[in-house]
Amino acid sequence: MAGPPHFHRTWFRNAVTDDPIADAKRALRERMRRVRAGISVEERERAARLMRPAFAKAVEMPANAIVGGYIASGSELNATPLLIALEEQGVRLALPVVGERGHSLVFRAWQSTDALTPNRYDIGEPMDDKPEVTPTHLIVPLLAFDDHGYRLGYGGGYYDRTLAALRKATKITAIGIAFHAQRLGFVPRGPGDEPLDLVLTERNVIASDAALNNGAGEKK
Repeated sequence: MAGPPHFHRTWFRNAVTDDPIADAKRALRERMRRVRAGISVEERERAARLMRPAFAKAVEMPANAIVGGYIASGSELNATPLLIALEEQGVRLALPVVGERGHSLVFRAWQSTDALTPNRYDIGEPMDDKPEVTPTHLIVPLLAFDDHGYRLGYGGGYYDRTLAALRKATKITAIGIAFHAQRLGFVPRGPGDEPLDLVLTERNVIASDAALNNGAGEKK
């Protein structure tokens, strides 16, 4: 695949705040970065392979589906094998484009053969000539997650704002993909944190509380 290699997401890593929830998240981010970085190459490759059958089994894909993915950065679980498998099935894909701080992400159409350009965070994005699209499904990166569907992100709030906006405008299924080692009993959360619908790991599929209430299945 053309485009930049893996880059580290460092959004707001050193932010200082008097907010106890933000402080708890910041401390947890440092810990979970170390946990995720300690996962072996073999475990990473295995988890990336297992995302394809897990996604196919757990996620309903209508004919008009558009899946928004991400390009893995640093020690994140590699989403590219899953995206390529979806592309081979005829699913339309998109990748996020980061705008100004405090704004939602924009998604542009993407194919695995497309070149990418690094944004100001050194993360690969589609070129400006690619059309904007609205995903029906969003694959979300994370540092940690819990069984209630809440995720620990990187501190910029981009995905929370994006999910909130998409949920007001359309039906969206938010799917976290992660290593089992990133699973926690509870992730600190604030009023602006948006839950995921599902989290897929190399061991199981975890449906959030909201998804379970809507009949999405059982936690495993």
